[in-house]
Amino acid sequence: MAASDSIPKQLHIEAMQSALPGQLTETGQSRAIAVVGAGPLCREALQSRLRVVLYYRKTGEDDSAEAVAAWAKESLSAALAEYPGLAGRLRNDREGDGFWDVKLNDAGVRLVQATAEVGMDEFLESEGREAMEEKLAYWADIDRDKPDVSALFYIQVTEFKGDGYSIGITCSLLLADPQLLARFLKQWALCHSQTVARAALTTTSIFHPSYFRKAKQRPVHLKSLALDSAAAATDPAAATVLFKFPWDPERRAPALAYSALAWLCVDEASRALEPGTGAAVSEFFLIVSDPVDDSMRVELCRKEERPSGGAGGFGRAANYMASWDELGLDGLALAEGNEPVHVSYRTVPSGRAGLVVVMLPPDDVDCAPELMVAATVPKRI
Repeated sequence: MAASDSIPKQLHIEAMQSALPGQLTETGQSRAIAVVGAGPLCREALQSRLRVVLYYRKTGEDDSAEAVAAWAKESLSAALAEYPGLAGRLRNDREGDGFWDVKLNDAGVRLVQATAEVGMDEFLESEGREAMEEKLAYWADIDRDKPDVSALFYIQVTEFKGDGYSIGITCSLLLADPQLLARFLKQWALCHSQTVARAALTTTSIFHPSYFRKAKQRPVHLKSLALDSAAAATDPAAATVLFKFPWDPERRAPALAYSALAWLCVDEASRALEPGTGAAVSEFFLIVSDPVDDSMRVELCRKEERPSGGAGGFGRAANYMASWDELGLDGLALAEGNEPVHVSYRTVPSGRAGLVVVMLPPDDVDCAPELMVAATVPKRI
């Protein structure tokens, strides 16, 4: 295994642009976020996000970091037309009624291109990989006072030395829960492969990989970052455990039941950690995402306010533990037949507080519907 201190120390941000939906939605559409509790959307709470990093080997000129970055803007625009909510902009509680909202189709996705001074295999084998992955998925903190000027969704394409590249996705959990994000990424992969296939049939295309090439007239990087585990460890120390519970689509549990379920999952997640590594959880942020009515609820849950009565009828969490693999991103291929060699997931919580995301299933699932819960608990430092 390569030592982490043998890795070159720089990752360079080469380009950044926005991908907007390929078609407009009706003016004024938005998704409400109900905020419960004493000011839960503080600056720290706004930074809760999911990070996914997919690693690929280059199989040809049409499947390289350069080619993916060149076509990503067009393919993302096509995918966002089907998911306008993921192009949204966060707006604060202007009326003082406890509701924030996401204005649809208003901001787009920030597309970032980067290069790393290390080979992909060496990076994957490094002891400090998990900490360094933060640099492979760009994020800028959301401004608490002016959230509408902040991006909520980033996709970073990073070229490694040699024949590998990564796609790093960072998405605010106020914009999309992990299941919704996974569905969008699958739609993007389909749009991307179709876009590249159509381009192969034309003699002249609007976009071309040479647009992103680091020509002599563009030697200056937008930003250079230290690529080592000591410099990268800025995320709160935490671990996430997933659960899936049977779900009756005819039933919508009351808010109190979700809170009780969240506490059950937090307890089980703490027990699942290596003994002695888990920190006591006295409070956490609860996000409940319901795709049926396109709503979201955010609540600050405190230990002294924990509801009694078990898990609200959902059963024991230990019987329903799940894994990130169930999102199906290990088969996400932007080029035909080229699936990731590795996929990593990380839920970044709000400071030292815990985080629970309850994901209700959509109505159009092909199999038996299930309720997914991601419980993130802090670890001892």
